[in-house]
Amino acid sequence: MMSNLVSLYRSLDSCRFYVEAMLAAQYGSTLPVIPDYHHLYEDTTADHELHQRIDQVLRTFDSIVARSDLKFSIKGVLYRFRSIYGRYCAQYPDSVLPPQGLKDKTAIPQAVIPILQNQESLKDFSYRYYAHTGEQVRSFIWLACLIKYADEQTDVDLPWGPEPFEQPDQPRAREFLTGHGNILRSLNSTLMDVYHHNHAMLWDYGLAELFTAAAECRKIIYDAWTFGAKND
Repeated sequence: MMSNLVSLYRSLDSCRFYVEAMLAAQYGSTLPVIPDYHHLYEDTTADHELHQRIDQVLRTFDSIVARSDLKFSIKGVLYRFRSIYGRYCAQYPDSVLPPQGLKDKTAIPQAVIPILQNQESLKDFSYRYYAHTGEQVRSFIWLACLIKYADEQTDVDLPWGPEPFEQPDQPRAREFLTGHGNILRSLNSTLMDVYHHNHAMLWDYGLAELFTAAAECRKIIYDAWTFGAKND
């Protein structure tokens, strides 16, 4: 039963990710982080914690789809979410939490653009910014995948998100630049797919936000790791 509850949570949270990411793309904001669903199947997460997470996902999802300023269709994902949530309520009728209104999203990982901290070396900062850039591109890749299913009125689970980009395993410029090249190639490939399917909002977002982030990431790598970098 545990894996079934985890699967229901993942299915609902995938819908939450989609509408939250589309809203972020609409306003040029940072994309939400892709949660690590794999560990939930491996860890002994308590049932009550999963029910609380589902309740949080429900409230976050409802707060977004209730907005009047959305510039993307929610008909399909709304049908999918309600169908899966109905299945959850039918299977766990004694665990569904009563409506409590909206609250903050502290249970859902939020992406924050890294800023160089006082006393932080450029090399340490480059690790954080590289990871952030990879996560943003990864979220964009999954969003571009999910949009293909957005208009389907079904309760079938959405596909899993892509695997994380690898972090540099050696503290050298070559490792960072190779990894950055992989991230950039993945972004380019996704943007071409977005362009081919005429998703104008994602195309504009990728060009304006993610290419800018990738360029800044490369600059930080050069500042931290190339021959002319300052000694930290």
